Amino acid sequence: MTILALLLSGSGVTWIVWRQRKRKSGCLQGASVKPEIGFLEWDYRAFRQKMQETDSYRLLGSILYYYKKTSNYGRRWELGDRDAFFREVDGLLPNHRMTFERLYPELTQDEVFCCYLYMLGFSDEQVGILLEKTRSTVYRRRKAMMINKMGLESTDIDCLVRACHISREA
Repeated sequence: MTILALLLSGSGVTWIVWRQRKRKSGCLQGASVKPEIGFLEWDYRAFRQKMQETDSYRLLGSILYYYKKTSNYGRRWELGDRDAFFREVDGLLPNHRMTFERLYPELTQDEVFCCYLYMLGFSDEQVGILLEKTRSTVYRRRKAMMINKMGLESTDIDCLVRACHISREA
């Protein structure tokens, strides 16, 4: 069950969401009802839509398309491509990456990159193709990252995405 409330104040609009804790997945931690406070500045749905219009996203799509057609890597994802990707993320979600990295300081840049790929809806198989790893390797690394570095109890991709949807107050 989710309840959404908007608070209007002199400093802007703040949203508050109360979510009933999911007992099976162990994804949400804390009390049985957990308030999350944040600002409407980070619109994750708009982020996902706008990212699809960027050069980085088109490059990701072309790598996946070429691999699907040929089972081969025509163009590889390079370190400079990741930097351009992060610049586009920073443009669409200002200060999100800095806040995310402060919240999860043990994550490497590759792991942060993977988190954004999952936020954009990529699967383990697609992330594996982009990183030139097998799907099972990506799954094992994601699972270890979520449990050991992020402190999540569940290894479900949806749980990871929810953990990435942080509030500005985090």
